[in-house]
Amino acid sequence: MNRQSELTRKPAFVRFFRSDQAKYTGPTLNVHMFTEDIVDLMPYGFHKGSKNRTVKFEGSEAERARAIHILQGMSEHTYGLDADTVCRAINDLAKRIAWEGRALFEILPCEDGSVFLHSVTSRRMVRIFGLAVQFVPRKDRALWGGPRFRRAVGSSLWNVDIPRCLGGRRSYLRTLKRLERFDGFGPAFFQKDMQSGLIEARFDHRKYNRMISIFKSIVTYQWGWNYRDWSMDNSTEFFDVYRRLREERAKVMFRDHIIGEINKLFSRLSIHCVLSVDGLLTLSEVDALEKNLISGELSFSDLLDRVSKT
Repeated sequence: MNRQSELTRKPAFVRFFRSDQAKYTGPTLNVHMFTEDIVDLMPYGFHKGSKNRTVKFEGSEAERARAIHILQGMSEHTYGLDADTVCRAINDLAKRIAWEGRALFEILPCEDGSVFLHSVTSRRMVRIFGLAVQFVPRKDRALWGGPRFRRAVGSSLWNVDIPRCLGGRRSYLRTLKRLERFDGFGPAFFQKDMQSGLIEARFDHRKYNRMISIFKSIVTYQWGWNYRDWSMDNSTEFFDVYRRLREERAKVMFRDHIIGEINKLFSRLSIHCVLSVDGLLTLSEVDALEKNLISGELSFSDLLDRVSKT
């Protein structure tokens, strides 16, 4: 995240807690794959894929430049083309949201009148009477310095959560927790036996995988996640195509939510510019495709072709 001017004050909150990272062994395979698969909201080579794909900024050239500066602050890299900047900002923001169900930034003023978005962790953060308060454990104070409790006015923060139309943050965190419970390698006792060279003939690994597949389909139904299983051993062709459409619906909702929150941020910062993206599937188009699929008016191949071209 680049800034062109010095900050007028230091950040009040920390970016991460090293003490948490020392305890954290990393996400399970299911959580890792899920959080990777739901965040590609803007397709690779967005502006090259179709002539109908466009990124628009409704506002003067000066306001557009201010908006681009804000979008560049949401990503680790900067790009020359507006379309690339927007795509990277939306996808990077989605990744941050996927980690904790929320992307949180501290809005810091710069000497030249611009602002800098300082990414902070949402962990150990509470809001009380208009204030945001963050508790910093003792082990992390040596790294970051400062007091045990850090605080600033709540209006200095900007957060984007999982949209309510996809269950909201709490529901999303429950989904991640449920996905952590099982993996495709078998239950703990089975993995322990395998490491010891023991083979338990009475354990039906095939049945176990089938039940886990059903479990993951139920838990992630709203997101249409196929858990990277294209075998169709545990599903019908109709269900696979329908789930693919559910996945597209979730991405449309997630993308529209992020763009809407970005525009709210522009308004909050008195940037008179509105961002819009054209050429991708809309929610109304997904609804029409689903209706035609269920009624039998649209074949599986035609639907997949329609989805893949946008």
